[in-house]
Amino acid sequence: MSRGFDVVEVATNYSWMYCHDAKLPVLARRIFIPVFHEDEDGKLIMAGYQMRAIPSLSVCEEPKYYTAKGFAKSRVLYNLQNAKKHNIVVITEGITDAARVGPQAISLLGKTMSEMQLELLCKQCKNSRAAVMLDEDATSSAYRIMTRLNSGGVMDNHLRKGAFMVRLPKGDPGDYKREWLLEYINECDRASKRLRVNEVRHDSP
Repeated sequence: MSRGFDVVEVATNYSWMYCHDAKLPVLARRIFIPVFHEDEDGKLIMAGYQMRAIPSLSVCEEPKYYTAKGFAKSRVLYNLQNAKKHNIVVITEGITDAARVGPQAISLLGKTMSEMQLELLCKQCKNSRAAVMLDEDATSSAYRIMTRLNSGGVMDNHLRKGAFMVRLPKGDPGDYKREWLLEYINECDRASKRLRVNEVRHDSP
């Protein structure tokens, strides 16, 4: 609540919960965040979870995010089941970044995109456009992800409508209000399309 999240929204749409007591002290008084994944039959199952520390409340504040043992983060994309329904899919680093943006956002659960995550995104969002919006300190990683999504390759791992970068002035998406982020993403999208049109005109004979 102190960061401006809607408690009802994150509980209803993302199934976040509060864990007050736990056998392991590191898990007590943290936010429990399940990560779901669709199996081959389209059934939604929980692939793993992360538990986020709450400053001045959690028994142990380190690590900031506690990840379930055995959870293969590189094999899933957080909130993909919702984001794939949108024309623009916003790629973020952390779970709270995705929740700040809204249902059209996914989280890599890190700064890089694995081959499995790339395949998942391109298979389930092939007709969408991607906005790569990582934290301020991950510009080079964001550029590599955008390039991979635009370049295709042997596995045809690219998005038909392309990808563009959203470089934040500072910090991460969780530092901003949703309304501002969505407008900023749209501005970056329009700028990217204008740049592409100019490049095509320049290359024309």
